[in-house]
Amino acid sequence: MAILSYRLVPLLTLAACLGCSSKPSSEPIVIGHVAPLSGADKPLGEHARNGILLAVKEVNADEERITGRKVEVVHGDTRSDVDTVAATAVRLVTINKVSALIGGTTVPQSEALARAVQPYGIPLITLSGAPSLPHEESVFSVGMSPSYQGQILARFVAGELKAEQVVVLTDGRSGASAALAAAFVKEFPRSAKTRVEEWAFRTEAEFPDLAGRVHKDMPAAVLFAGAVRDGAKLREQFFKAGVQVPLVFGGEEGSLATLQEKDSTKQKTYLATAFAADGGTASSQAFVKKYREQFNEEPDVYAALAYDSARLLFEGLRQAKSTENVRLRKALGSLESFDSLTGPLMFKPEQRGRRPVYILGIENGKNQVAKRYESDK
Repeated sequence: MAILSYRLVPLLTLAACLGCSSKPSSEPIVIGHVAPLSGADKPLGEHARNGILLAVKEVNADEERITGRKVEVVHGDTRSDVDTVAATAVRLVTINKVSALIGGTTVPQSEALARAVQPYGIPLITLSGAPSLPHEESVFSVGMSPSYQGQILARFVAGELKAEQVVVLTDGRSGASAALAAAFVKEFPRSAKTRVEEWAFRTEAEFPDLAGRVHKDMPAAVLFAGAVRDGAKLREQFFKAGVQVPLVFGGEEGSLATLQEKDSTKQKTYLATAFAADGGTASSQAFVKKYREQFNEEPDVYAALAYDSARLLFEGLRQAKSTENVRLRKALGSLESFDSLTGPLMFKPEQRGRRPVYILGIENGKNQVAKRYESDK
């Protein structure tokens, strides 16, 4: 009997050790954030960082923790240079050993991030919706893609502005602008009364001539698909040329501040955005209140999208019950919808989110919500 007991000791010890290894880890879950935290785009990077920090504060509450573990964030600064995005992402993955990445406030940043993480297979959640992202099974987007923005703007111009003749001015240097313009033209209703003309440009030196052509053609509305700084300059040329038709801006998120600050004209301007502080949902109102209390400033669209990105990632981690790449990607990919700050964020059949969109009208430096469009399935 003594011999039998002696032989059982190693087996019992092994069983005990196996039992110990199956216990949930107490190590924190580390995620990475890639953003411009210095340089010209520092404000938008800081707002995104604040949105993530607010979401992390909430998830680290005892009753909200993911499998009992806290979440930590490592922020990587791109210094407002898209050429440093890839290196920043790789450093977070290889040195800091993050389980997932959040970033991409612009389409070029999102595309650079997607290419950088492809060899590692870790999930990436982008704030902007790029027109074409490599290795898409690892990439999820909470923002509007250029194509989706173009579709929504076409519905607004046709349905709310009642415009039948439209001129589309497209930056020929930008793939995102081309995708937005193409989606607008495709979505715009066709009839014997409607007409859509697309004119491309490559430099701002062409703006005076374009303003003159618009004044001569006198469409019911103009869609500008390009960078916000160019859009503001073109609006000035419209004012000088006496063009008074509504200008619909199609471009990057976060353009509201620039269009308001540089508004020395009486040009009625519209733009699409994924977030409006006065958008009316209970979730967005609660978020605005908490953000003001925490950071003593107003949240912008980047803060809201980053907050949604972090919460989406946390939901994937809860579903996966693991930080392992394949399981986490599968859990995120199985989500058909997610309850964002402004309403349902739809992912199927693709992983680029389709979410509620606000059309803001800008006049005399002030803005108000002109229309809300629900999530497009």
